[in-house]
Amino acid sequence: MCVVSSVAVWNFLRLSKKETEYAARLDAANEMFSKSFRAYPDAVLVTRLSDGMVIEVNDGFEEVAGYSRDEVLGKTTLGEGMWENPKDRERMVELLQRDGRVRGFEFLGRRGTGEVRLCRMSAEIFRGFDQPHIVTVIEDITELRRLQRETVQATDAERQRLARNLHDGVAQELAGANYLLRSLERWFPTEVGDCQEKLDTLQRTLGQAVDTVRTVAKGLSPIEIQHGGLEAACRRLALDITAMYDIEVHLHNCSAVSGSGRELETAIYHIVHEAVFNAAKHGDCDNITISFSAGDDFVSASVCDDGIGIKDDGTEGAGLGFGLMKQRAEALGGSIEVSQEPGVGTEVFCRLPSVPVSTAAAAQGVMELAN
Repeated sequence: MCVVSSVAVWNFLRLSKKETEYAARLDAANEMFSKSFRAYPDAVLVTRLSDGMVIEVNDGFEEVAGYSRDEVLGKTTLGEGMWENPKDRERMVELLQRDGRVRGFEFLGRRGTGEVRLCRMSAEIFRGFDQPHIVTVIEDITELRRLQRETVQATDAERQRLARNLHDGVAQELAGANYLLRSLERWFPTEVGDCQEKLDTLQRTLGQAVDTVRTVAKGLSPIEIQHGGLEAACRRLALDITAMYDIEVHLHNCSAVSGSGRELETAIYHIVHEAVFNAAKHGDCDNITISFSAGDDFVSASVCDDGIGIKDDGTEGAGLGFGLMKQRAEALGGSIEVSQEPGVGTEVFCRLPSVPVSTAAAAQGVMELAN
């Protein structure tokens, strides 16, 4: 009996020690999480999924959102006017319920001071309490977007300058040289066949160089988009690709994005232009299809080919082109997705936000802040 009692006591003490060690580790983990939560520089908040009531916020929330902790605890994000467009929260919740998490969701948020800022959030659902809650991290990307837009605008200005220099300078000089070369023909006797053949070859080479320079100039700053809009520019692009690479280019639903505004149409054109040339130069395809669509708050473009797929190996070429497309789309709050399958081809899908009437004033406020 004494032996049994001793064993029982020993087991009890051993289990108690394990429970004590487990509790200590749990306390340490809680402390680590709490300190990480407080110290994180971006805004972190915990809200109830059903109505957006704020359960907890970190110190970064006050700096990013302009609200103190006491001002928001127990209140809803909609009730406090933190969402400039309440439909954005509805869309975010739909994505959360569908996928369990959200990454890179952009929206217009209103600070406690009344300023409207462009924000990006990542969020996940957790069920640690009596009902589902959301852990959200928010960063203010207004300045980032301003810098990206300035970069794109500077790039476009440089494109136009280069296009003018190529068209009015190099192209004209090459064309002049070709004209002078033709005028020399009368100085050579007709019986000098070998010399005549070399002159003909040189003329063709110069003529091809003139055509190439003019094509490059049009690609840098297409005059069609300035006068005929996106549809005219894409039709010219299709003709150029067919002439240069013997590839059939099919256009669908161009009218869907017509009238979207010069900035948006220019961005779409340059993304489509880059995707089409990538497919023509690297995809080994016979057909390229360019399609457009539009919704209440977005426009999109898709470039599909039937080639072998484009290898992005980090070298200059296709990989660089995808980087440029991504930069241009993100500057306008959009995204680029690339999918490919060997033997089927590649699709480049671009989605850009259009500005709905309900948020036009808010968007203008963001632009004023950015400028």
